[in-house]
Amino acid sequence: GRLSVPRSFIVPPEHPWPERLWGLKLGHHVQSIRVQGAYSEYREKLDAMGFEWDVRDVTWNLILDCIYVYRALNVDKDPEMLKKSNDGRRSVTNPWSSKGQIPRDFV
Repeated sequence: GRLSVPRSFIVPPEHPWPERLWGLKLGHHVQSIRVQGAYSEYREKLDAMGFEWDVRDVTWNLILDCIYVYRALNVDKDPEMLKKSNDGRRSVTNPWSSKGQIPRDFV
């Protein structure tokens, strides 16, 4: 998966987090890395970790998945479109995602 830290994330005061990091506003620092180019000398390390540079893509994919689930449940009335994954959570099967566009009647 891609590494995307929410802007509001603060390191909790609990283990396994190192005590010296408790209370660190990690999301704020990550935002600075994305927007202001802070720590740019470490870009290769961040890329290797799967750092998400453009969170708009992550947000859009989440929104699209939610819209698809809503449509399957409330418009199509076909919950079978939502398949169960091996771990018991619902996974979304979006027939339009590979086509790169959403039909006008999608929403």
